[in-house]
Amino acid sequence: LADRVVTPVHHNMPPDAYRFFTDNNAWRLPYGDGHLFVWSWGQGPTVVLMHGWQGRAAHFNKFVGPMLDAGLRVVAFDGPAHGFSSGQRSNIFDFVVALEAVADAVGPLAGIVAHAFAVPAAVMAARHGLAVPKMVFVAPSVRLVRDQAVLARRLGLAEPPVRAMRRRLARWFDISLDELDTDRLIDGWAPNERASMMVVHDRDDRRVP
Repeated sequence: LADRVVTPVHHNMPPDAYRFFTDNNAWRLPYGDGHLFVWSWGQGPTVVLMHGWQGRAAHFNKFVGPMLDAGLRVVAFDGPAHGFSSGQRSNIFDFVVALEAVADAVGPLAGIVAHAFAVPAAVMAARHGLAVPKMVFVAPSVRLVRDQAVLARRLGLAEPPVRAMRRRLARWFDISLDELDTDRLIDGWAPNERASMMVVHDRDDRRVP
């Protein structure tokens, strides 16, 4: 079960995303033993779009046009083991390191727009020194343990194997999963170093409570 949790399911490119997500503005950024697929459009202050678990950069396709019209440079990437990027497994720490690699390649950053699972990864990167003055969180995953419980119920899993999975993940990463909750990460982030943050969340969101 723990292996399954760190192995994302791949989703196809949305048909209307091909307007922006073509090979003409994409490149492979070396990452680990493989690469990350990165796209860039426009000129101006650089804002990175960061998708969530089992997502892909192309899910931000409706964001790109309005952001370009606002005079921004827009950068998006497929996370490790997601979309066109290489790899079979991933986790929140992979997302942190991938964001740092992209920021090193395209920075300095004016902002980050992060969705769901990517939100705690973005906060963790900022807490560890990634300079980013503004962050927008779309349907943020606030409590990873709770979200895992929601996923387990959808899969029809009993509580004992889910608890065993959490223990195994905690041993793998040598950290309590509760420490990865977004609100805890923000509480431990020095107030004078925090980015300006906006949170956008639909109360009727069916995937992220």
